[in-house]
Amino acid sequence: MIADRARSDGDLLAAVRARLDADRPDHSASQYELSVAGGRAMLVGHVRSRAVAQGLVATAGEVRGVSRVDERLVADDELELRVAAAIATASARASRLAVRADLGHVRVGGLYWSPQVRSDALRAAALVPGVLAARPVPASEIADRSVRVETIWS
Repeated sequence: MIADRARSDGDLLAAVRARLDADRPDHSASQYELSVAGGRAMLVGHVRSRAVAQGLVATAGEVRGVSRVDERLVADDELELRVAAAIATASARASRLAVRADLGHVRVGGLYWSPQVRSDALRAAALVPGVLAARPVPASEIADRSVRVETIWS
């Protein structure tokens, strides 16, 4: 009986993976792990937006045999807002900053009030759940607009 369940979960895993791959051939919008146990699919990882996460959940849920889809996906659009809020809370003297997330890798840039504020901002960003790494963005990336500015505060 246990071997049958493991085999059916394995078959179900393959079916869900095939459906996700067919429905979303461009994997640049997400980086996630998929598992199946007892007919329940689990998605864990990072996606570019909450809309991408919802699409993955809906697609996985359409596979025959999947009883439920649990997701623990971190969406970049939401992560950017949480990081900006954490930085604003951490610094009594906030600077004019921009936050950009890329599948959990956060870049913070802009005009810092001081080197200490820069350090505090990066530390606060790194502590936000879902952030894999936080690094400063060079001023040149802000100037040539290669970094999308998501959140600005003064």
